Amino acid sequence: MINLEIHFEIEKFKVNHDNLNAICGLVLREYSSFKNAIISIVFSNNNHLNELKIHHFGEDVLTDVITFVYEKEIEKIELEIYISVEMARENAKENNVSLDNEIKRLVVHGILHAIDYDDQDPKNQRVMFQLQEKIIEKFNEKIIDE
Repeated sequence: MINLEIHFEIEKFKVNHDNLNAICGLVLREYSSFKNAIISIVFSNNNHLNELKIHHFGEDVLTDVITFVYEKEIEKIELEIYISVEMARENAKENNVSLDNEIKRLVVHGILHAIDYDDQDPKNQRVMFQLQEKIIEKFNEKIIDE
């Protein structure tokens, strides 16, 4: 069971809660042992994610997604994913994909980090990104209205 919370630190937009819940469940069900999850997704902006990156990681860099894991037990995980909608819009335009597609990608990326996938070296990055794209291809439902 997933308890999903959605928060906006920017302008609100329409989110399909059921579909967002479904993609989170897909990642957890197929790629982890977690049967229960509390997931908070915060839609924010570049400035806030940069502040979080400086404060928690000591890095003054822009990023599109940050994940914090608060609890991990045998079958339960609690996490918070911050997404810069500002950067997601830029990425979507640069990669010629919809904002919906890019937001899905960032949600999946954030959850993969929470379940111990890493993208700090080229080999792990390749594995993580291939898995992320496989999940995105599998999940065709929209999570946001553009």
